[in-house]
Amino acid sequence: MKTTTPQLKNFRWKGVNSSGKKTSGQTLAMSEIEVRERLDAQHIKIKKLKKSSISFLTKLSHRVKGKDITVFTRQISTMLVTGVPLVQALKLVSDNHKKAEMKSILMSVTRAVEAGTPMSKAMRTASNHFDPLYTDLIATGEQS
Repeated sequence: MKTTTPQLKNFRWKGVNSSGKKTSGQTLAMSEIEVRERLDAQHIKIKKLKKSSISFLTKLSHRVKGKDITVFTRQISTMLVTGVPLVQALKLVSDNHKKAEMKSILMSVTRAVEAGTPMSKAMRTASNHFDPLYTDLIATGEQS
């Protein structure tokens, strides 16, 4: 049975920053909740938020590629070897990732791991970008 991958959506928003200045923009995210969390972290109070369409070129430029998974794996591995706790390492990598779709996937994985879900299961659930062999290797590492 094939699971469907959550799709990246474009959200347009208007709000007020911590200085009281009106601001607006658009954010690529998996859900409205994720947009609210990101803007809250930037101290922006949302006044209006709505979903809008994503252009083909935007979709193409934000696709997750094998290289993105490889870089993520190296970054997480390096942090774990140096003693950084898993959740903190996931947050650091997701916060600093440039591709919106990968960032969104990693934020979803981070939330699930924070809630107590094993990383391998969180990765399987969050996206089909992590192939079964990859997540099985993660699961094996969790067992040891």
